[in-house]
Amino acid sequence: HGVKDVFGIVGSAFMDALDLLPRAGIRFISVQHEQNAAHMADGYYRASGTTGVCIAQNGPGISNFVTGVAAAYWANSPLVAITPEAGTMTKGHGGFQECDQIPMFSTICKEQVHV
Repeated sequence: HGVKDVFGIVGSAFMDALDLLPRAGIRFISVQHEQNAAHMADGYYRASGTTGVCIAQNGPGISNFVTGVAAAYWANSPLVAITPEAGTMTKGHGGFQECDQIPMFSTICKEQVHV
């Protein structure tokens, strides 16, 4: 879909996926905080007209995303936010950095997809 840049923090939750980005011609731009990634993706759209894409780490990284995603939502900036979650075997059992992210984004997203 023409994605050339993705903003986020390198972490174990999607380390394998990071190896695929360069092969797809996508540049990963590392940031210091997930909120920065969401704001940068929003700004990317506003400056280029191309949908911004950002990736957060699971748990607290996801909650750090909320303000930036909300800003993009209220500015009508198209944004794709990719958020991992706790492993399937620990889901619902208080696994490492588990959080119920669907409700956190329900009022600031046009659509959410759980894969």
